[in-house]
Amino acid sequence: MKPIKTLFILFSLFTMLMADKAIPKDNIETNTTLQADQHDSRGVSYYKKGNYDKALEAFNKSLKIKLATIGENSPDTATSYNNIGVAWISKGEYDKAIEFHKKALKIRLATIGENNPATATSYNNIGEVWRSKGEYDKAIKFHKKALKIRLATIGENNPATATSYNNIGLAWSSKGEYDKAIEFHKKALKIRLATIGENSPDTATSYNNIGVAWISKGEYDKAIEFHKKALKIRLATIGENNPATATSYNNIGSAWYSKGEYDKAIEFHEKTLKIYIPKLGENHPSTITIKNNLAYAFRGLGSKYKKEKNYTKAIDYYSRALLLHKKILSDDPKYYSDEVFDDMHQIIQTHQIIKPQKAKEIYTKSLNYFQKLFKQDKKSHAINYIKMIIQGVEQFDLDSNRLDEAKEILATLPDSSEKKGLLLQIEELEGGYGIYILILSILFFGGTVFYFKRYKNPLVAKLTNPKALLTLNTDQLKEAKTRLTKIDRFKNILAENHITQERYKKAEIFNELDPKEKANYFAKRVFATSTELTPQSHMLTLSDDFPLNVKQFILFMSNKESIADMMSEIKQIPQYSKNILFILGDNAELQAKIATEKGYEKFVRVEPQTMTKLLLAEDGAKVLADSFAEQLALTQISPYNLGGGESNSSMFFGRREIISHVVGRGNNNYIVIGSRQIGKSSLLKAIEREYVKNQERVHYISVGKGNFVRAMGRALGIKVTSLEELVAYISVQKEKVLFLLDEVDPFIKDEKERGYKVLDSFRKLSEEGSCNFILAGYWELYFYTMFDNQSPLKNFGEAIELGALEAEACREMITEPMQQLGLRFESDEAINEIVERTGQRPNLIAIICNNIIKSLGKEKRVVSMADVQEAIKGKKVYELFESWKKLDEDEEASKLDKIIVYSMVEQGSFRLAELVEKLKALGLRVEMSRLETSLARLKVSYTIERNEEGVYGFMLPLFREYVLRDDYEVKLAGEVEGYL
Repeated sequence: MKPIKTLFILFSLFTMLMADKAIPKDNIETNTTLQADQHDSRGVSYYKKGNYDKALEAFNKSLKIKLATIGENSPDTATSYNNIGVAWISKGEYDKAIEFHKKALKIRLATIGENNPATATSYNNIGEVWRSKGEYDKAIKFHKKALKIRLATIGENNPATATSYNNIGLAWSSKGEYDKAIEFHKKALKIRLATIGENSPDTATSYNNIGVAWISKGEYDKAIEFHKKALKIRLATIGENNPATATSYNNIGSAWYSKGEYDKAIEFHEKTLKIYIPKLGENHPSTITIKNNLAYAFRGLGSKYKKEKNYTKAIDYYSRALLLHKKILSDDPKYYSDEVFDDMHQIIQTHQIIKPQKAKEIYTKSLNYFQKLFKQDKKSHAINYIKMIIQGVEQFDLDSNRLDEAKEILATLPDSSEKKGLLLQIEELEGGYGIYILILSILFFGGTVFYFKRYKNPLVAKLTNPKALLTLNTDQLKEAKTRLTKIDRFKNILAENHITQERYKKAEIFNELDPKEKANYFAKRVFATSTELTPQSHMLTLSDDFPLNVKQFILFMSNKESIADMMSEIKQIPQYSKNILFILGDNAELQAKIATEKGYEKFVRVEPQTMTKLLLAEDGAKVLADSFAEQLALTQISPYNLGGGESNSSMFFGRREIISHVVGRGNNNYIVIGSRQIGKSSLLKAIEREYVKNQERVHYISVGKGNFVRAMGRALGIKVTSLEELVAYISVQKEKVLFLLDEVDPFIKDEKERGYKVLDSFRKLSEEGSCNFILAGYWELYFYTMFDNQSPLKNFGEAIELGALEAEACREMITEPMQQLGLRFESDEAINEIVERTGQRPNLIAIICNNIIKSLGKEKRVVSMADVQEAIKGKKVYELFESWKKLDEDEEASKLDKIIVYSMVEQGSFRLAELVEKLKALGLRVEMSRLETSLARLKVSYTIERNEEGVYGFMLPLFREYVLRDDYEVKLAGEVEGYL
């Protein structure tokens, strides 16, 4: 199908006209300023009407006045350059657009600096030009610069920041990186929902863009869901008769088409045309595109009826497709000539099944039609006219002398694989092959011959669906390339699958490589490093981003013919029994036997089609993960990490606002406070990844109880024995460094006893600009930051308290790793049950999801509500809660914590006054300062929270259930007695 043309409206023109008014101007004559503003206003008016030449004329007049009055180096002059650049984009003159946007950027950098929303707009506009030119990596680079500025100046929760996320998403989508596109479009959607609400055209655009990415991924039901949301908003905000609403109808139609629901596709494409024709006219490029989409749906429905042997209806819908394609032929004769030919071919072949005489009559009309077209436009119609001649000689007794005419026309055409293929067909017909074809045509109702000639064998027929390329065996790749090249489709099929020619070439010869070369290339495809163990085996160490809990595996290559011989080789591999063994070899049957034998549960065989995917797919690591998930026990590869920080970026969810805030602000210190296992380490490691990505110096150090100075020295790659040496080294470094210090509570407590010697040095280094620090910890860090006025931590940095994970991030954490394992939830209610019962605490979610994986077994692939409820009862869930009983090393403080929890757990929610009265009833009179400290500790430990109305409540429904079942009244009495 011809790619659907998309209409983009660039809002930057209008936003900059408004935004730059806030930038102070030099004193200039009012009437001159007024003239420039009037030209700008006229330019905007012309631009909105689509009259870009008039808009350029007006913007250039404004620029001329500004250059004469306020000069080149003024923000207002930059606005004029910006506006001219936007108009050139709309005219498709991208090089001119870049020239003017770069001028605007240069002025803005010189006058208002890098860190300004207007400068971000320039980066954004240059990014859009690069995207329009197909330079997607450059587009992403400039959009990320715009995003970085917007995060630093206007923050995450701003429509302009959403625009940056949206534009990066569009660039990733254009690159074929649909998962990344969805990630960024979802960020844009989240911001738009929070700032401008559900019922806004921009929010509809986000839903639309996510839907487009889902279509590209082949997830058509999800695509329809998001496009319907976009349509609903557009109908409510801009109405039925708007091109954007038409776009939604078209996209829903395209998704139905891809699902094979052609009647529904027709319904939505016809709705699109009903809007486009009155608004844009019959011959507008967008109208032409929708007519083509509708024709494809007609043809698809025709093929469906043909398959069902309802030939009358099949011919009816093929004829509708032909009528539409004939009407739009003049828009792009070269392209639509092929479409008209294919429609005619389908009609002829269908008639050949039921009325051969009628087929010949229609063929004669079709031949005459293409002969007439050829005389009018030889360049566009030559190939299809020749194909009509060949078809006539093959099937309809056309005089074979017409083949001479075909050869004469071919002689005038430039060399191509298609030309060679047609010459070969003519030679075969002239050599008597035509008689053989004729016999075949009679045997097969005459209906499949031309198809057989055009698509030489079943392999090529299979590849009419480009995605089928990834399902071939590796030994079919060479033949596929040869045959597809003959009909000039090889490059197109590679492009549709996002496969480079170099990658395909490697896949073709993979089986011919020696074991070491195979291992090295295989490692490259799955983003791993390879170490040779034996001549036939290599240890592959996977990257931290691998989506399953697999750090390494053994790649074993063998062509042995018996299990005994193969096992003999395997037993020579060091530690083979402790690692996953991924078996490559020609003997698929033998591999299957070994992988299913008892005692070899860690053996993974590779099917020939899977090997092709591994070698050709854009993300080989995902294909590998799918193979592991399909063949191994899920408990072996569960991606959920139940201890320590999450180093795997694919398993880090949410906290994006915090990360954007920290990374965007740059030169600041931060203190990250949160309960045990709330995700502090994971957050620091995510921040570390962002800094590494930006090529900035960063060191993550888990402090604990060790020698802190030496630990920092090791991180810096130096040997130091004293704090003075460490400080001296850091202070003379040219490049600033960020230290991420995790698990600092023991260190903070020791520091207090030593008079804060190290922290004082940190503060001085930070103030000098030598480095910055992010400290992460629990109660000690919180206490000495919030309550100790003598501590250097007071005002040392911005405090960030980690609380509940965002609800959407919780859902992603629950569903995405499960999907990677081939699991899905039977209902949203089952997912919400986990989110709500865990109080959105990430480590609890991980434990419950891991329990689910353990309980399912190898065959079950759907998670029910009953599975969720059983997993919630798991032993590890309640083991986690045991730690709350000692939140502080001070026994008296811990007792007070427990008394508060036990005394208020039945009531559930309470005010401070109610707690005081309850304690009095128990015979306890507690100083208010101690009580407030205890409540603060329970808050930091994710036990109790206080809302805006001053009401306290339990943060974790599961924790409260646990305490209520834990003989809390008996334990309350014991704690009170001990406290007294």
